[in-house]
Amino acid sequence: MQKGNELYAKNNFTEALTVYKAIVLNDVTAYSLYYNLGCTYFQLDSLAQSIYYLEKAMQLNPKDEDVNHNLSLAYGNQQDDIDKFPELFMVSFLKKIANITSSNLWLILAAFSLWFAAVYFYFKGKGKLFLNSKKLHFYTLIFGLFCFLMAYLNYHFNYNKQEAIVFSPSTIIYKSPNSEAENLIEIHEGLKVTVLDEVDQWYQIKMTDNTKGWLNKSAVKLL
Repeated sequence: MQKGNELYAKNNFTEALTVYKAIVLNDVTAYSLYYNLGCTYFQLDSLAQSIYYLEKAMQLNPKDEDVNHNLSLAYGNQQDDIDKFPELFMVSFLKKIANITSSNLWLILAAFSLWFAAVYFYFKGKGKLFLNSKKLHFYTLIFGLFCFLMAYLNYHFNYNKQEAIVFSPSTIIYKSPNSEAENLIEIHEGLKVTVLDEVDQWYQIKMTDNTKGWLNKSAVKLL
C-alpha cells in the first residue's frame, strides 16, 4: 500500500494501479484500498471503475468527507441525468434518525434497555432500589423496542439491498427480460442502479427516478 501511495504521489497512476490491484487480488478488504483505487481510476479516466471502488469505500466508511467529495466529482462526469424520486417526509425523517449510529450500536442499546426492563420485572414489588417506578420500566421498555426498530431500519436503508454500477459504455433498459422487448431508456457507464430481481442473464433494476426495467447482467458489476 505504501509503495502504491508513493507512486500515486508522483503521478505514476498506471503503476500505482498495478500495485493496488495486486493487493485486491489477495482478497484484502479495506476502506483505504478501495478509496485509493477509486481515485487512481479517476485519474486514468476510467469512470465506472472509479465510481465502483469509491462506492465500495463508502460502504465501509459512509461518513468520510473525502470519499463523498470524490464520489460527487466522479458522478459529475457521468453522462446520465436521472432525477431522484423525492422520499416521503416520514421515510426521510426515519432514515436520518436510524443513521445517527450503526445498526450494531442500536442493537446494543436495545439489548441493554430490554435487559434492564427484565430486571425490573423480576424485582418489581420487592422494594429493590428504585425498581418500584412503573414509569421507568415503561420508558425503558419503549426505548428498547425503539432501538430495535432503528437497528432494523438502519440495516434496511444501508445494507438490505443489492446495488450495481453500469460498466458498459451504453446499454438499453428493456420493459421485460428479452432483447426484443420494448426499449425504455438508454443508460451509460457509471450509473448506479438497484437490482430487484434476476432471470437467466437478465437483471431487473430500478433507477433513482423509480424507473424499472431489465438489462443484461454483463452490462453491470454488483457492489
